[in-house]
Amino acid sequence: MWRARGRRRDRTIGDKEVGDRLNDIGNHGEEAEQSATLFGQSPQLLNMVRLIRLLSAIACVIIGCSACDVSDRERFASQSLPVPASYPDQPACRVKSVQKMPTRFESFIKSPASDLWVATQYDAQGVSQVYTTRAGSTDFTCITCTPRAGAPRVDRNKFMVNWHPSGQWLTTGVEKDTHDWAWLPQSWQRGFLQTGVWMNMWINTPTGDRWYQMT
Repeated sequence: MWRARGRRRDRTIGDKEVGDRLNDIGNHGEEAEQSATLFGQSPQLLNMVRLIRLLSAIACVIIGCSACDVSDRERFASQSLPVPASYPDQPACRVKSVQKMPTRFESFIKSPASDLWVATQYDAQGVSQVYTTRAGSTDFTCITCTPRAGAPRVDRNKFMVNWHPSGQWLTTGVEKDTHDWAWLPQSWQRGFLQTGVWMNMWINTPTGDRWYQMT
């Protein structure tokens, strides 16, 4: 059951009623896009319809969260296991200190087989590129900033870098060459890309001289 609250009323509604309301919001966007496509409307109108569908999806999430009874959240929280202050049988896992260190890089990951590190950073055009460095060094080498035969385009974002256990290969998520919502603001696109939307997975060498698309 859900509890709907307002300034004038406070009543309990069923799960089916909440589901029907959310479905109505989504169906309006689908019908609008189908109509625009059927009658051959301009790409600008289709983009506007897609934006409406996106905002409708966000509204569904907000409505669903607000409908959740506070008492249910408190009950679930009270049932959570307490976080231990320490692990007596694993002294190496105890946190001794926390230090905030400013950095321009993301996904800083060490190779399991050498002192090589990999990270991503946005270039001057706002495109996420892949860099490597060695432990103790302040010099970073960009392996995706220059065109290479068989490699992804330089203007495509690269995220989700990780090492193969051998240390001889990297897995890299690369933005697709084209996708439907390229008209969205750059910051919005980054958020979607970091969740895996519009991405293909590649494997490549740490030097960036060989690239193979997997998906």
